[in-house]
Amino acid sequence: MSYLTSRLPRRKFLKYAGGASATAVVPACAGSSAAPCDPSKDDCGEPNPPSAQVPLGTTLDTHHHVVPADYVDRLTNIGVDAGAGIPFPTWDPEMSLSVMDRQGIDAAVLSLSSPGTYFGDEAFATSLARDMNEYSATMVGDNPKRFGLFATVPQPLGDATAAEAVYALDTLGADGLMLLGASRHARIR
Repeated sequence: MSYLTSRLPRRKFLKYAGGASATAVVPACAGSSAAPCDPSKDDCGEPNPPSAQVPLGTTLDTHHHVVPADYVDRLTNIGVDAGAGIPFPTWDPEMSLSVMDRQGIDAAVLSLSSPGTYFGDEAFATSLARDMNEYSATMVGDNPKRFGLFATVPQPLGDATAAEAVYALDTLGADGLMLLGASRHARIR
């Protein structure tokens, strides 16, 4: 169990995140004759758990890419040698922790770097997503107070994406999913 999921179960997080998003757009009590909002309770009147709050002073990096050597090797073997036009960096978990320590980052949410997993071959994309999620979940297991995981999915493959999402969230204990805005240079709509 990661630092993130030990603090707030996934379904509660989604409930609170969805509520926070809606509140950011249209405050629930703004301009209404309803009683003032009670920040200690959720939209259903249930108390908000203290674990839903990140302790003051915690620095959480939610954009922390993993670029495992196996990922780089597999992409290089199919002719992909850069992510978003930038050559893949040399990377390993120890370097990641060292950077976090130097920058004063207490915990980070891992996600796979671009360009993702899909390059026209469904079997390749599905296998790569699974392997990268398992690799990242091992990092979380080795450092549960330092890492959480936004799992990768083989976009734009609907059924394979759904299956990997269920596996990553329910079996690996991922904290969420990393969704790309484009796949193979085409925007996902």
